[in-house]
Amino acid sequence: MNILEWPADLTDFRLPPAWDGRPVDWHGWHQPIEARALFPCENNGLRRDPQPCSGCGHPFQPWWAQGLTADGRTSITVERCGFCNTTIAFETGPDGTSEWTLDDSDYGPEGGFDNQKGNR
Repeated sequence: MNILEWPADLTDFRLPPAWDGRPVDWHGWHQPIEARALFPCENNGLRRDPQPCSGCGHPFQPWWAQGLTADGRTSITVERCGFCNTTIAFETGPDGTSEWTLDDSDYGPEGGFDNQKGNR
């Protein structure tokens, strides 16, 4: 691994307090996984194949956190680039799986909503 691929320290520890108005119980931030060291033969269930961060182009080795809505219906995994703080959320719930890029509005007291649908 060269120095440009080394994961950066996380500087933004925010997580959405709610998802579609439902409180989220977060299980804290975890350091980046070095996929090539842990899984030399295959991806083994990582969320995505290694690819550059969509925000800054850094080889994406994100910090990650996992949460569950208070009603237990939706699991959320977030991945955050340690260089530019681009944050992608993966939602798994009764309506299937969706991917979202978070912005500052997602960290307010009510969490974020998908404004086009009236919810996320």
